[in-house]
Amino acid sequence: MSVRLLIAVVVLAACVPADDAKSSVEQRAAAPTTDEPAVAGPSRVVWRYAQTLLLPADPNAFANVLLDVEPLRDGGWVVVQDRAPVRQLPQPKVIGGFFIPNRGMVMRLNASGTIVATAGDSFEPTQLVLFESAGVVVAQGAGTRGLDLQSLGTLWSTDEECVAIGDRCYAYQPNVLPPPGTIEVREPRTFSLVDSLSQVKVGQLTAPMILPQWNLAIVRSSSPDHSFDFFPLDRTAAIALPWIEQLRKAKSISLLSADRALVSYEGWDQGRFPKTELIDIPTGRVITAFGNWVPVFANRAVMYLQGPSPLQVLDPRDGAAGPTLPALPLYVDLERELIVVPLGNGGAAVLRRETAPGAERAIPVKKIAEGHCTEIEFTRVQLADGTAGCADLSGAAGPRRVLVSLGREGGTDSFEITRIAVDEAARRLTINVKVGGVHPISAPQGAPTQIIEFPADLGGRWLVGLEPEPATPRPFGFATAFALDLH
Repeated sequence: MSVRLLIAVVVLAACVPADDAKSSVEQRAAAPTTDEPAVAGPSRVVWRYAQTLLLPADPNAFANVLLDVEPLRDGGWVVVQDRAPVRQLPQPKVIGGFFIPNRGMVMRLNASGTIVATAGDSFEPTQLVLFESAGVVVAQGAGTRGLDLQSLGTLWSTDEECVAIGDRCYAYQPNVLPPPGTIEVREPRTFSLVDSLSQVKVGQLTAPMILPQWNLAIVRSSSPDHSFDFFPLDRTAAIALPWIEQLRKAKSISLLSADRALVSYEGWDQGRFPKTELIDIPTGRVITAFGNWVPVFANRAVMYLQGPSPLQVLDPRDGAAGPTLPALPLYVDLERELIVVPLGNGGAAVLRRETAPGAERAIPVKKIAEGHCTEIEFTRVQLADGTAGCADLSGAAGPRRVLVSLGREGGTDSFEITRIAVDEAARRLTINVKVGGVHPISAPQGAPTQIIEFPADLGGRWLVGLEPEPATPRPFGFATAFALDLH
């Protein structure tokens, strides 16, 4: 996976008038939804919940948190697990939070998700770059190491970072002082030097965009009169991109793939979103344009074309609407028909594109009990089988019962479940909630919690997502996907 631009997504929580908090045990009520029968219907495209990776054994624990994942051709995986994950509740009089560094550890999993190799513990990466044909995975964070893909033993180490283009690592110094730095082409197995591109100047904390087929490297510029610098990879030849003169005028460029880029020729104007175009790189043809949102999500793990919400994925090939996810993903590749989303208490769920019959349907909301749980701090959906950490509601445990809590992180006082949608083809449950009493700075003493009961015909494994109404802002964040095995 190539190095990503880091985009900070800031969500401002709006205040909602507080509802009176309720507390009762064995209170049975049904929301005004109807139990719609399952309909076979025509076949449709679904993103089916196919597999779980490193699901914590204890649903009350926060463990096995993944920072990055890469799929392998044999069905296995390479992952970076945060060995000391930490979450913090908002503190009174403190806006924002404290920076908590990740302490990653590289693992290789087989196709069933079992750990088969672990890298040494003296290195703490956050990101993976895979060279599967060479049998190498490059782990990056506070430094960079090349690891043997089978054993995860160290092959080499450096303080450079790597952009993967084909079977070559385009290595650069991310923290060179004073800038600029340059790029070297290296062989990933031995990190031996293949070529030095001293003509390509890279600024501090800037990842280059490399397009070898067009003899082109694009780098964020430090010059006040333009936004990007454009360099030939081969200094003896001209840049071959036919529409390079138009591209030189760009204010922003995001490289999505070898033949797709997001380009904007406008700057931000009094809070107005600049028009952004999805471009076919070989021809410069505009595939589609976006004017109402920034159509890209990126962090160190993933970059993808997004819809109006970061949870909606668009197809970078044509801009068509793709799946809406229950949480911000760790991995997205629509061509490989594969998406990985993290789970709220750790581990990850694997979604695969399939064609299947059946339509989404709604089921009645059968509330068994509700109250405030002092033991719960963060958003949670888990079986209410007597092991859930909420003493006040322990008497409401039972078969097919599920505990839903918004936690205390968003400062919510109460909520109501307005709808439960069932998509059996995708093995997805979506719980829509209306939140009341949002206090974004300080956390309440107890987490608003409900126990609901599902019908007997909904057994088996499900991926459950929580969705607030309205959809934005999200008072309880994006870590809202959970794996359940209803019985």
